[in-house]
This record gives sequence, C-alpha cells and structure tokens, in this order.
Amino acid sequence: MASTKYTYSIAEDTAEGAVNEDRLRVTIQEATSITIVLDFIGTEGDVLDVWFKSALSEGEVTVLDAIVAAHVPTPLPEPTLSVTLDEPKDDEGRQLTRNVITEPNWHYSPRSLDFYTSKFKSLYNRSHYCGASENDATIDASPDMGDGWLKFYDATNTLLVQGGEESDGDFQIRLTANCYKTVLEFEPTFNYDVLGAKLQFRNPPSDRAYFWFVAAPDVPAAYGGNVVFMGGGMNISFFSDKGYFECDGKSVSRVTYDGTYHSGKVALITKHGVGVQIGVQLILQFYSA
Repeated sequence: MASTKYTYSIAEDTAEGAVNEDRLRVTIQEATSITIVLDFIGTEGDVLDVWFKSALSEGEVTVLDAIVAAHVPTPLPEPTLSVTLDEPKDDEGRQLTRNVITEPNWHYSPRSLDFYTSKFKSLYNRSHYCGASENDATIDASPDMGDGWLKFYDATNTLLVQGGEESDGDFQIRLTANCYKTVLEFEPTFNYDVLGAKLQFRNPPSDRAYFWFVAAPDVPAAYGGNVVFMGGGMNISFFSDKGYFECDGKSVSRVTYDGTYHSGKVALITKHGVGVQIGVQLILQFYSA
C-alpha cells in the first residue's frame, strides 16, 4: 500500500499557529482510534504534512483533524531514561562472550529492508501475506510492516518532503536534483537483542559515498542515545556491485522499545552525491520474543 498524506495549514488549522513535530507525533501515536501506522510528519513554511502508511478511514480523518486543531506545540520533556547497551564485562571491564545469548523462549529473527538512496517510495519492508485481496500475491501487494521509513535531505540538511500538489514524478525530479543524504529509520515495536548486521550494495558509485549506523538517534547522547556503531563513516565506493559488509557483535546488546522517546530506533545514514541512487539491503540480526 502507498503512503497517504494529509495536509494542513499551520497558521489556520492549529491552535497556536505553530507545530512541535515530536509532540504531534506522540499525540497521534497515542490516539487509539487511529489504527493506521503513522509514517512521518514534515513541515515546510506554513504547510504541515502528516503521512500514514495507508489511507485513513473517514472517522480516523476526523480524529486527526481534531488532534491537529487542538495541537499545542510544547516540547516534550527531556527523557529521564538511559539507553544502556547490555554488553557483559568481567571484573576488569573487558567484554565477555557468553554462551547464553538471549532470553528464554526468544528466537533468532533477522529482518531485511532494502531501498535506493535518493529514490522516492523505494523502501521494501513488507510481510509475506497477500494484499487486501487474498488472490493478490504480487510482490507489491503485501502489506507494509509499518516500522521502517526513508527520509531525504538536501545539502543544507533540510528534510525534503512531497508538496501537497506535487506528483510522485515531480517529487522524484526534485530528489534527483537536491538529495544529498538518505536516512533509513527502523523502529520495531518490541524489545530485542541485537547481534549484528549485514549490508549489501547495488550500483556503488565511483565517487565517495559514506554510511553510518546509529542507535537511538532521537535520544541525546547525554542520556545514552546517539550510539554510533560505524564511526568515521564507511566508504561505499570501495565496494564492488553486490559487495557486502558484515558486522558480528559477538554478544548481544539489549534494545528496549519506548514509543515516546524512541530508544529502540536505529538509523542507517547515507551521504552521497546529489541524486545518486545506490541500492542498499540491510539485514539486522537479532533475537526477539
């Protein structure tokens, strides 16, 4: 299913003529009468775009309208949690490899997501089920898993979002002309023990392009967030077509889901030449219930 956008005027449709995206996101996610997964929120000038993984029902649109109308842009409180990567150590502080890897009754359940940088609607993160029709078993009919999304940024690190009247084709033209950074965000709604990851590339560029992998990107480093697993940036241009990079943590690190502060979110950040389309497949290796 294609993502669906709902557009509002910040000046005319909100209570105070201003928007705090984090506050609005939490309010929408806590609205139990909206069953469709929120994709992301974007603002540009007076325009507020709220994206969902698929179209809302008429009743859900009414609820969303009311949430936007009542929105007060107060910042979320500073998180009081601390994100701790549970790496076992001995008495001298050295990391240990343990035979008991994860919780009892948890199982190895890797996840695969693939996309192209600078390419709109290129993320594939779907289940094996059929689409709305049980007779539709085609690749793109499978329902989206709802826990991954792509974001695009220009050279000034401004989020690029599709305009209210902009077609998919016109937005792609704008991405090709302006996109310098593509970010894949993945946030499963459960606790998991991460073991490692594998990245594979299609069409690696001859010019430099780098990626970083960051855990809990929305949580300030002072509270244990913004944990960088690939510091310094890895140069994708060094890889051959279909070449891959694999990282084995040797032992697991616990990642805990929190729908308010998003401590369980991870981000794959790719910086590349303008409009460059690099195929990326991410396989996260983890254990979960």
